[in-house]
Amino acid sequence: MQGEVRKVSRFVERIQQIHLKVQDRSNLIKESQQQLKPDMTNTDREDHKICIGDKARLDLHKERLRGASNKLKPLRYRPFNII
Repeated sequence: MQGEVRKVSRFVERIQQIHLKVQDRSNLIKESQQQLKPDMTNTDREDHKICIGDKARLDLHKERLRGASNKLKPLRYRPFNII
């Protein structure tokens, strides 16, 4: 009976140690993610100031349009005037 109690107590201790290790590692991961977030957000984004009368190209390569196959459609359409 005492042997089983010792085995169970050792098992519980091992599970608690594993749990603490996992918590420590998850905290480290969260800290490193928080450090990376400000650096990685919007790195390639530029502020575009578009005024009335400017020209802009229409980009529809992700839209599903009916007609000829997607392979033959242009990725960007001619410059349009901003109204």
